Amino acid sequence: MSLQPLALLYSDALHAWSEYERCLLQRLGDMPLFLGALFPRRLASYGIHKDYFIGMGGSAYDNLGDSARQNRHIFAELARTFARILEMVADPCLRREPLATEDALALYQRWQSTGDVMAQRQLQALGIEIVGSERLH
Repeated sequence: MSLQPLALLYSDALHAWSEYERCLLQRLGDMPLFLGALFPRRLASYGIHKDYFIGMGGSAYDNLGDSARQNRHIFAELARTFARILEMVADPCLRREPLATEDALALYQRWQSTGDVMAQRQLQALGIEIVGSERLH
């Protein structure tokens, strides 16, 4: 499957002239939510992290909150709470089967350095107890 990079989609949406083309902004908001929730580990292996999805999706919804003809308040709320919505969508998608040792260690290191709530939940689902003081600051 081939997807246009989010940054290029964002540029196209911002420079769109017609209302139809501006719908690209909603697509740009929806895609990071989907991709960030379902494939965070795979995309992180390419250097694309959760903050990128939050920035792209939140910005798209924020722009729609300012410019859409209808439902501005909904888009504004999606922009404001994008990070939390991403976590909520990702939660049921978390991998529940055992990870290889190196994958579990990489997940732990990601949680330790970033405090990523999704990584913490994945570790807990694997039976790894997390103590808040272990996190590096």
